[in-house]
Amino acid sequence: MWNSVSQKLLISDANILIDMIVGGLLDDIFRLDYEFGLPDVLFEYELRENHADLPEKGLQVLVLEEAAVKDTGGLYERHRSSGVSINDCMALAMARQEICPLLTGDAALRQVSILEDVEVRGTLWPVGVNCAHIGCDRLLQVVDFLWA
Repeated sequence: MWNSVSQKLLISDANILIDMIVGGLLDDIFRLDYEFGLPDVLFEYELRENHADLPEKGLQVLVLEEAAVKDTGGLYERHRSSGVSINDCMALAMARQEICPLLTGDAALRQVSILEDVEVRGTLWPVGVNCAHIGCDRLLQVVDFLWA
């Protein structure tokens, strides 16, 4: 039912990307040995207006297959009482479609991902992976920003 695109692909929600932009880490993130993607609908509705250059920097804007669109609806029906949005469920369905981890800082989406047996990584994961490249002082600035 689902395809595998890459062992190094991570599906992101829009908030992680915005955090990385504001924290000044976006260029560092796209230099990692990982690919970052998100559903095209999320890009169009949440990022294109202010961050249209993300695909040029390395973001993969991916299309949900029909099965994943149906999965989005099912996830939302099962878990909307937990506080996840339809867009959250779309990112989760994309991670399931691509058989890869989901990158999110949203607590409700993180919990639903765990319940749905999808590997999930948090906001600090890209910062930690980047640690060797950005230096300790910059790392502390980013962590301070993310926790502010």
